[in-house]
Amino acid sequence: MALARNPQQKVRRSLAGLSRYPAAGVVPLFGSAILMGAARTAIWTFGVDILREELQFSHQRIGLAWLVLGVTALVGVAAGAGTDRFGIAVIHRLSLVLMGLGIASLATGLSASVLPFVAMGVFGAGYITWSGT
Repeated sequence: MALARNPQQKVRRSLAGLSRYPAAGVVPLFGSAILMGAARTAIWTFGVDILREELQFSHQRIGLAWLVLGVTALVGVAAGAGTDRFGIAVIHRLSLVLMGLGIASLATGLSASVLPFVAMGVFGAGYITWSGT
């Protein structure tokens, strides 16, 4: 294969290589990334505010809730092994379900029970698994 001496030929060859990737597949991927970014914001960014203002958690309970999230996020370490065994689609869907359950559980507003801690834990496991797939 002769090397292109003209820079325009190099650019054309580089762009020609992009045709191997279907443009139609990029749109759902882009949409998914936008929606996941918005969804994770509910707890990852505003979790402390939700716990403090909506559920009247003390500083100690907020710290414990984030500790639960962090410990259960260790499940995300298994994302690679799970992907190898079950496939990326299954693990990705599982992580989305876990995140959705966590967000929905926290949205119930039940602060007197263990539910907010479970919600934070389920979300943590789902979010870190999702980011590892």
